[in-house]
Amino acid sequence: LGGQVASGISRKVTHVVLGESPGSKLKQARELGLTVITEDEFLRLIGR
Repeated sequence: LGGQVASGISRKVTHVVLGESPGSKLKQARELGLTVITEDEFLRLIGR
């Protein structure tokens, strides 16, 4: 399991983890067809 934190959204991104106020990045992620998950879902995925 690995990952990299990015400050922006591009076609290189595969998943977006939502914070409390995702704003325009959520819209961008959906327009690009990216997988969007909540922080809680992310923590479950990594077993925490």
